[in-house]
Amino acid sequence: MRRLLMLLAAATLVVGCSRHKGYIALTFDDGPSSTTMEILDVMEEFGARGSFFLIGSNINDSSAEAMQRAVAMGCEVENHSFTHPHMTELDSDARRDEVALTTAAITKYLEREPQFFRAPYIDEDEQLHRIIPLIFIGGYCPRDWDANVSVEERVEGLMANAADGQIFLLHDFEGNTATAETLRRVIPALQKEGYKFLTVSELFQQQKVSPRKGVRYDMVVKEE
Repeated sequence: MRRLLMLLAAATLVVGCSRHKGYIALTFDDGPSSTTMEILDVMEEFGARGSFFLIGSNINDSSAEAMQRAVAMGCEVENHSFTHPHMTELDSDARRDEVALTTAAITKYLEREPQFFRAPYIDEDEQLHRIIPLIFIGGYCPRDWDANVSVEERVEGLMANAADGQIFLLHDFEGNTATAETLRRVIPALQKEGYKFLTVSELFQQQKVSPRKGVRYDMVVKEE
């Protein structure tokens, strides 16, 4: 009898381990907006966290509620420039201003500075990496910025690209309710497969990776 109980316990451990497939960071560009609130509703329902890369010019007294709610839920607020320009078309001072103004807007309402930056359009060059004092983040995007891409196509893209250490790059601009619906399908489906949804900084911690300047992270893969 004792041996049977030990075997059952061992089997339970094996099953439990096999269910954990990995960690994925949910990230969102172009907020805050009313869509941010819809996405937070879905994330709260399923116990998911993520990182929101904000456009500084969208940050004001009205949109601050979404930022504060995100942080209260354990999410992170990061930098996505002030006016969403092609950064490589700007001179050095303008590049710095785009990031500094957004950081100032974030700290005005949250009293914390962002750690990460995502360049609009992933438009980067060596100089941008050199002068911006943040870690650059990319990720896999299912083209959810395009209204012609259906919810079904977005779901298929995310499901097909799920992997341990993956960063999903999504958009919470005004009116992009299809992404909220996409998440309502994708989050529980991938949770059943054994994935957990974290912020970008938590993903680095879980993967035991120290983020470095001068590179862009599209995934965070465990270091050997």
